[in-house]
Amino acid sequence: MMEPFEQLIADLGKVVGEPLKPDQNQACLLKIDERIDVQLEYDPEAEQIMIAAFITEVSPGKYREDLLQSALYENGNNQAFGALGYINELNTLTLHKYLPILSLTGETLAAFLNSFLEKALSWKEIVNSGSIKPPASQNVEGSSIFDIKKDK
Repeated sequence: MMEPFEQLIADLGKVVGEPLKPDQNQACLLKIDERIDVQLEYDPEAEQIMIAAFITEVSPGKYREDLLQSALYENGNNQAFGALGYINELNTLTLHKYLPILSLTGETLAAFLNSFLEKALSWKEIVNSGSIKPPASQNVEGSSIFDIKKDK
């Protein structure tokens, strides 16, 4: 019998048409359309999974300060699909969300990931364009969960 996280990841793989399984650290790294990495990690004590998107590197300087201030503002207004963060050691903007594993199926996780990826890819476009504010509409083409590539 599979553990809950292993089963969830296998079910997600069936939905997206790509065999998936967690590694020895109870994590699964997804490469989304060659543009963004998403890590799914299980915390058995809390019975939840953390979903983290590593959006893009942001170099030190005034732009990064302004961008992170905008990200904090966004966190205060809209955390439905995750909170923005920053990993100093990697100079990387991130988006993360914790979800209770017992409420998830492969299909509900895939549906959540589509919206989560839309937000992450929107912030990647913000950085790539040199802007600091999220667009009014966060529709990003090509962010379908079906563009997942398994990390090999």
